[in-house]
Amino acid sequence: MPIKWENESKDLLVARISGVLAESEIAEFQAAVKPIARASAKIQFLSILEDFDGWEAGKDWSDIGAVDEIDEVLSRFAIVGDEKWREKALMFSLAGLRPVEIQFFSSEDEARSWLAGT
Repeated sequence: MPIKWENESKDLLVARISGVLAESEIAEFQAAVKPIARASAKIQFLSILEDFDGWEAGKDWSDIGAVDEIDEVLSRFAIVGDEKWREKALMFSLAGLRPVEIQFFSSEDEARSWLAGT
């Protein structure tokens, strides 16, 4: 499974995504983090694309499930990856269409600093 995640702290969820991301893996991830999101007043999300090869081809990615539910408690969403994924990752995450601020970074340190507000 290319998504490995941890609830790094009470207000930070970190997901490391590698390989080709499949629709079923997104659904499994969302189901796993939904209880954490529900239990949080506010949470930040750090998505790190490592050895990432894109999204499974031929799938209807228009329904990504639990986004609305998670957005209620999500305060910031940072994506880290190679610059070649910037536009597609921001589009996939619905940046600008969701009530949460979503930013893309080429450095994990920069992303963590932004999440921390420094």
